[in-house]
Amino acid sequence: MITILFWNLNNDYNHNRTEFLGVFANRCDIIVLVEASDDVINHEIPGFSLITPFQTAKLEWIKIFKKDSNASFSLTRVTELYHERIVIASLEIQGKKDIHLYGLHLNSKTQKDDVTQLLINNIAATEIHGFMKARHSRAILVGDFNHNPFDGFMTGRHTLNAVANKEIAKKLKTRSYNNDYDKKTIFYNPMWNLLGDFDLATGQAKFNGSFFYADERHKMLQHIHWNLFDQVLVSAPICDSVLPSEIKLISDYVDNVGITHSLAGSEFYEKRNNFHNPDYSDHLPLLFKVDETKL
Repeated sequence: MITILFWNLNNDYNHNRTEFLGVFANRCDIIVLVEASDDVINHEIPGFSLITPFQTAKLEWIKIFKKDSNASFSLTRVTELYHERIVIASLEIQGKKDIHLYGLHLNSKTQKDDVTQLLINNIAATEIHGFMKARHSRAILVGDFNHNPFDGFMTGRHTLNAVANKEIAKKLKTRSYNNDYDKKTIFYNPMWNLLGDFDLATGQAKFNGSFFYADERHKMLQHIHWNLFDQVLVSAPICDSVLPSEIKLISDYVDNVGITHSLAGSEFYEKRNNFHNPDYSDHLPLLFKVDETKL
């Protein structure tokens, strides 16, 4: 298994985030960070190497790190897309065809209406599918999409083309908007399984998103409150490789001396009308695993 952590750090330095990354460095093989400028996170996470030159400009600051001690795979730079809001690395495992790991941070809903956001981010979808046609369609997308799984940008045939059902993705493989010439690879979006505030497997209540929004500046975000913006998508040819049962949003963790820390919780809501702990980020980290035997 290859364990991957994604986190939007909100471009704000805090010692607690560094401590969290230090703890999870022992549990991960790849770490993908966005809004992680040099002031927020150094070029070094203990035992990891930064895949250069994945230091994108402006607020995105997308950085991809690989664990030095894991020699079972290599991770190398390929290119950047969409004004450096998307970075692509080639994940190569001996005896397997390489796959492309896309780290991304798309335009947000704040200070935009839904149509404007859709039009802007549609450029990203076009570039992703164009790159896949030019290279290959074995792809894993992870990042802050700034869209929920049910948003038209995620599900539309003319945009990302992601479905909630793995068997549909495997059977159809591609879909087109109106005819054969614009066929696009289908993505399977396992994040649909994380919607809802109750975990059927454990019988426990849970957070039903990665980003909580209470500001009145965007009515739709305010009405939904919890948004599942931080997601992983996997293309149809390799959709068995990402295990839905191993996808987790991390709301608390135990540090190296056994103390539990909360990244979100009702105690923070009482103080600031927001569930997120300001000592970490306004996004919850996302953890998932790739089964290399199914690539």
